[in-house]
Amino acid sequence: MDISAFLISELDSRWQRYRAQLAQCRSACTEDAIHDVRVSMRRLASLFALAHRLTRSAWTLRMRRLFKIQVARLAELRDTQMMLAEVSRPRRDLPHLEPLRAALRQQEKRQLRDAHARLAAFPSRGIRRGLAETGALLARLTDDAFTAHLLNAVDRAFLKVCRRFTDLDPGRAASVHRLRIAFKKFRYLVESVHPMLPSVPSGHLRRLRAYQSRMGAIQDTEVLLRALEDASGQDAALSGACRHYAQRRDRLMAAFLKQKDDLFSFWRASPHAGYPWENGQGPGAARKTDRRRAHAARPDSLTRGPESPTSGRAPAQTSRRAPRRSRTGRSSGGSPRGGPLRDR
Repeated sequence: MDISAFLISELDSRWQRYRAQLAQCRSACTEDAIHDVRVSMRRLASLFALAHRLTRSAWTLRMRRLFKIQVARLAELRDTQMMLAEVSRPRRDLPHLEPLRAALRQQEKRQLRDAHARLAAFPSRGIRRGLAETGALLARLTDDAFTAHLLNAVDRAFLKVCRRFTDLDPGRAASVHRLRIAFKKFRYLVESVHPMLPSVPSGHLRRLRAYQSRMGAIQDTEVLLRALEDASGQDAALSGACRHYAQRRDRLMAAFLKQKDDLFSFWRASPHAGYPWENGQGPGAARKTDRRRAHAARPDSLTRGPESPTSGRAPAQTSRRAPRRSRTGRSSGGSPRGGPLRDR
């Protein structure tokens, strides 16, 4: 396989898909349109991050930052639309949600105005130049350099996911949210290298998406619950809705925890290990030995590709301040998406 040509083709196809979804979003900023354009932005950011690892180009770094900023700017609108869709459903058991619906509609109107202005000002011409520069740089690299760097990037992303996995706390939805953010980046990288992996079972990408969606359902419910709890300070009638969504969150958490070890069927435990599907490890059959190996992995155990950055970087300090919450209750680390088997 000509890996450089494959990645250049991936960049071009994702750019074309992004342009189509951006045009649709500029026409009508519906919940689905916002979701789709944000997913396209994330996928492009992931590819530019991979290209930056290979080329160390200022262009690739600039493009990645640009798309990440745009994703973040649409995040609160996406959360507002998700909550509005949920509380607008006819519910006889939750009759006191109208004040919250009205507040969310007003909030959505303000955010839509901002979103239209931001989307209209998005610099497409600069991105086209960034794509051309990145493609020219990738075309100069050999397949051996590509293979070493690409698989090393996925290994490092999976290591970060495993670290977040060890921090899971059933009593804290935020720990699942942090795992989901790391998993999402890992998943996009797997999608990029998927054609060059050996004997990948059918449905592998679909199972990755489903695993992420289970975590996203928890975060969606948590975001709505926080908004309800804030509103219940002014309206005690919302206490019943708070209990309802707290119970839903707990059910979703319990269901996810039962299947959480499926994580270790998605990628190898270390750069020197076989892929789990080659070892007969399928859905729901994550082995404890693989789990221990994944948890014991360290950055300096990862292979280094040509001109790769130093791997022995110290882990992040745990004394960082907690991310700030917006009015919707969303932390600054990103948000999930609603609906089964979609990018939450």
